[in-house]
Amino acid sequence: IANETYENTREMSSVLSVFRKLYTEEVVYPALKSGVTVTHDYLDHPGAIPLPATISILFAEKLSEKFNKQMMTKLYSKYPFPARAVSGGLRDNFAEQAWFEINKNPTQSFQRIEKVEGVDTFRYAVADVMQKACVDCHNSHPQSPKKDWKVGEVRGIIEVNEQMDASKTSIAPALFETQLFLTIFSIIILGLMFTLI
Repeated sequence: IANETYENTREMSSVLSVFRKLYTEEVVYPALKSGVTVTHDYLDHPGAIPLPATISILFAEKLSEKFNKQMMTKLYSKYPFPARAVSGGLRDNFAEQAWFEINKNPTQSFQRIEKVEGVDTFRYAVADVMQKACVDCHNSHPQSPKKDWKVGEVRGIIEVNEQMDASKTSIAPALFETQLFLTIFSIIILGLMFTLI
């Protein structure tokens, strides 16, 4: 595997992990304590905000478009909520193996090269670990498929894919723009939450 491809996928997974942790701890947790609704169908509830998984999935879809599908991100779990039972579960052998291996050692990544839609692709997966701010919500939510979560458990898998023949000249600028966007987005969200609370 080319070092640049490995670094791209590792860096993107790290950015997404930090973003999810920040959004969960600094936005969702205070919002819940303030009585704000946090749900996957937030558009149907005025004043509600999206769950961390929901905003991560939306962001992954936008990233796929930005990178012209040369780099894609996914979030999945063995325990998806009912609304994501079809799209959010362990949908292939890689996802099943990633879940198994990462649960044995959540600090390690799981990776390999395989064909995705006929294209040689480097698949890189890391743990999405259950944060303190999420445990109570997941354990008490009426639709939660698992209600005995503990802090530090593997809640899901963050996967980043990069096509082996991806144009490095287009990936690098888009990756930088993504990091910049996440930084600005995080500052704006934190400012809004500070104002609201």
